[in-house]
Amino acid sequence: MLSKEEMILLENLLKEENSEDLFKKIADDQKQLGELIARKEKTRKKIAEGMKRAKENGVRVGRKRVKVNQKELHKVIDLYEEKHVSSSQAAAMLDISKSAFLKLYKEQKVNKDAEQRRNG
Repeated sequence: MLSKEEMILLENLLKEENSEDLFKKIADDQKQLGELIARKEKTRKKIAEGMKRAKENGVRVGRKRVKVNQKELHKVIDLYEEKHVSSSQAAAMLDISKSAFLKLYKEQKVNKDAEQRRNG
């Protein structure tokens, strides 16, 4: 809610001769904002459509996967699961980021669980 001083200031501003200019400026700003939002939405749709077409054509979208020696990865995962090293230490051993290690670990665990369900 506006204070009494702010209300008086607003009333005086609206009574001035240039109040029409103020309203015109506000209307122009609203129009420009609406146009900007419409352009951004159009761009967003075009990007989404392009990515969809690329995916349909077999193009991989996104960041390249981290390349890690699978034999080394399994050794480090064993150490990690046995709690001999932390995730940060495991990542350092493989020369990758902690988040990349955790992602690889999760993928390996999911694959291992799926294989056990098939065989088990």
